[in-house]
Amino acid sequence: MKFSDMSSSKNNSNLMMIVVIVGAIFIGIIVFAISSLLFSKPEKNNSNTEKLETKVELELDSKKVKNLYKYVTYGEDNIFVKTPNIKLENFSDYDKYYYSGSLIKEDDVKEIEDRDSGNKLHTIDYSKIKTNMEKYFGEGVDFEKESVVTIMLPFDIDGKNICTLTYNENLTAYTVSCNEKKEINNNSYRELISAKEENNKIILKEKLFFINQKEENDKINYDIYKDYNHTILITSDDIDKKDFNLENIYKDNKKQLTTITYTFKKNKKDYYFYSSKFSD
Repeated sequence: MKFSDMSSSKNNSNLMMIVVIVGAIFIGIIVFAISSLLFSKPEKNNSNTEKLETKVELELDSKKVKNLYKYVTYGEDNIFVKTPNIKLENFSDYDKYYYSGSLIKEDDVKEIEDRDSGNKLHTIDYSKIKTNMEKYFGEGVDFEKESVVTIMLPFDIDGKNICTLTYNENLTAYTVSCNEKKEINNNSYRELISAKEENNKIILKEKLFFINQKEENDKINYDIYKDYNHTILITSDDIDKKDFNLENIYKDNKKQLTTITYTFKKNKKDYYFYSSKFSD
C-alpha cells in the first residue's frame, strides 16, 4: 500500500471518529433537554398560592350543616356551652354514650321476647352503638363496652325517652329500659352564624347567651349573661310579656355575645366532631 493511501485512510478514520463524537454529544443534549422537560418539578411559588387551600362557604340550612349542628346542640344546656375548649379527651364514657346517642334511630331498636320471662324486650345491637360512636367521635374512639348508662334518646319508646342501656353479653347488644319522659328546657339561646368547608374540615360558628327570667303580672324580668355560670352580665330589663322576644334580644346584643367555633374533620365520606373553642 502506498503512503498516500495510508494517510488518506487515517484521515477518513479520524473524520468518522469526530462525526461519531459530535453526534453522540448532540443526541445527549437532546435527551437531556427532553428529560428536563418531562421530569423537572415546577418551581415553588412563594405566594399565597404555594399551598392550595380550598374554602367553600356553606348554606346554613343545608342538610350537611344542619346534621352537624345537631351534634353540638343535642340535649339540655350541654357540655359544649359549659366548657370553653373541648376535644375527645374531655368526654367521659357517659358523655360519649349520651352525645353519640343522638344518632340512634328508631329502627335501630329491636323488639324481642325475653327467653326467661316471656316479656317484651327492647335491644340495640352493639355494632350500632359502635358505629354511632365512630361516626360522632371518629374511628378508634375508646369506650367501655360493658357499661350501664342512662341517656336521653332522640325519640320515645312507649312514650318515654330517658332510657337505661345495659350491655348483654349473650345478645351482643344493649337492653333498653325506658322509665321517664323529659322535655328539653334550655336556659340558652343559640344562633348559628357561619359554616364553611376548608381542607377536609367543616367549621361552624355560633353565638349564644344565657338567660334568667321571671314572669309576674304580664311582665317579664330578665337577665342576659355571657356565660353558663351567670358571672358576666350583659344586660337586664323588665318588659311587657307581649314584647318579650329572644331573637330581638340576640340582635340587640350580638356583638357582646360569646362565639363558639366547632371543627369537624372528614373521615371517608362523613365528618366527626374534633373540637370546640370559645372566643369573644
